[in-house]
Amino acid sequence: MLGSAHPGADEVADSETVYRRIPPSEPWLEPPARITSANFKLRPGETGLSVYRKSMVQDPQDILSMPEAIPGSKLACARVADIRGIGLNVVPCPLPDAPAHAEIRGPEGKITRSHAKKLRDVFRICFDPSAGDRQS
Repeated sequence: MLGSAHPGADEVADSETVYRRIPPSEPWLEPPARITSANFKLRPGETGLSVYRKSMVQDPQDILSMPEAIPGSKLACARVADIRGIGLNVVPCPLPDAPAHAEIRGPEGKITRSHAKKLRDVFRICFDPSAGDRQS
């Protein structure tokens, strides 16, 4: 299950960790498992980068089992404090089927190339089902 509402759900604490799906091939992942900045670029019409609050996710596999997930994807993790430390924010954006959903948002609705490179450096692969991971 991807979470349920809880007190304080209207803000994301610095101490929280968030997950982001990482597709299994280039340009998103370079061998053997290097995350690229391509994972952190907004598409037209997007307001932020989708992430999931670890504290509200019972099983990380649920994120990878969502219909829009690319088969073979992995999960990367970062601390919210580290994301905020590079000038971005993490805000809750619960969805009907994913209350744990949040977004990384930049100033004036933009995530720059510099932000994308810094996000690449703060996120780490933390759940890889192809490697036999069960929980992170």
